[in-house]
Amino acid sequence: MKRLIFLPLLLLSLTLGATKLYVSETGNDGTGDGSSGNPYALVSYACTQASSGDTVYVMAGTINQGTTQIVKPIGVSIYGEGETSIILTSYTNASSVQAAIQCASTYGSTVDDNSSISYIKLSGNNYTSGRAIYIGYRNNINIHHLTIEGFNYTGIYANGSDGSTYPNLFLTGIVIQNCTLNNNGSYIGADGYCGSIRLRGTDGTDVSYNAIKNDGREECNSHCFSTYRNRRLKIHDNILW
Repeated sequence: MKRLIFLPLLLLSLTLGATKLYVSETGNDGTGDGSSGNPYALVSYACTQASSGDTVYVMAGTINQGTTQIVKPIGVSIYGEGETSIILTSYTNASSVQAAIQCASTYGSTVDDNSSISYIKLSGNNYTSGRAIYIGYRNNINIHHLTIEGFNYTGIYANGSDGSTYPNLFLTGIVIQNCTLNNNGSYIGADGYCGSIRLRGTDGTDVSYNAIKNDGREECNSHCFSTYRNRRLKIHDNILW
């Protein structure tokens, strides 16, 4: 009887001990172990060490990602301490399906991510970085309590559609709530008006209680949303400038 009780408790303790990986502006990717006392330096590196169910915790301070993209694994959440947890990025992308935080799986089918990105501030380094967050062919991602500012093309882009090949494919479970987006929408030629929030091929997406301002871009003031091939889209209780 003792063995039957001990083994589950041991497995539970091991799981709980590996759920949070810390990142700090004073951390070190070479010598850090991801603990609160010995954190990593970059969110991108912490994501390579994380497994499904883990949380990458961004401590207060400025994490300068430079041009390194953050590739978020399935099931890994990114969480911080609010406005004081700043991710500064200069990541530039050659295509519209790349962003500073990449949450993407292979197109053609969707997978459940079951994660969140919350309580951090994302800065595009004065429009140096193109897009803040890209969600591609992943369901069930909750984005909330973020500040996103100064990205050249788009703040949040959720994409479940290439426009033709998969007419019956839609992302589900996408929630964008209680976020502040400042000056992230733009126009980029053939890719069209991007919008601070861009939604393509989603079903049941909830965009609510956000503050979206795009009054500092000469070419595209007030361009807050760009939508294409969505159904049951819920946009409500947002404040727009």
